[in-house]
Amino acid sequence: MLFRDPEDSISDESLGKAMSPQLFSVYQELISIMKDLYPIQHEWRYYRDGKAWLCKAIHKKKTVFWMSVWDRYIQITFYFTEKTASGLHTLPVDPEILTNQQSTTPVGKLIPVTLKIHHSKQLKDFSTILGYKVSLK
Repeated sequence: MLFRDPEDSISDESLGKAMSPQLFSVYQELISIMKDLYPIQHEWRYYRDGKAWLCKAIHKKKTVFWMSVWDRYIQITFYFTEKTASGLHTLPVDPEILTNQQSTTPVGKLIPVTLKIHHSKQLKDFSTILGYKVSLK
């Protein structure tokens, strides 16, 4: 995982330097999807419990997902309740995402769905799950 030092500051410039040009381009597309499709705000903060910088994406007052940056991918984690996670199976996404979700250990009462985004082709699944998450009440 990149950005583990609390003294770091996260900006487009620092992300561009830390990521490969291809991955940074994917990051910029991801941010564009968030802002163009939904009024989602994102905020990078250092979390002492995880000893890393994480990005929290918020729609209205609801946390939509968490993002972290790794050497070769961007990790996005959505959290669903048992009731709302069942709706994921109706979405047109890569079946591997759903298989991984079923084998993931719940975090308390929440079920994590994690995407490791390497290239822009995966942003379609991200956008689909994001739309589903935003539509939940």
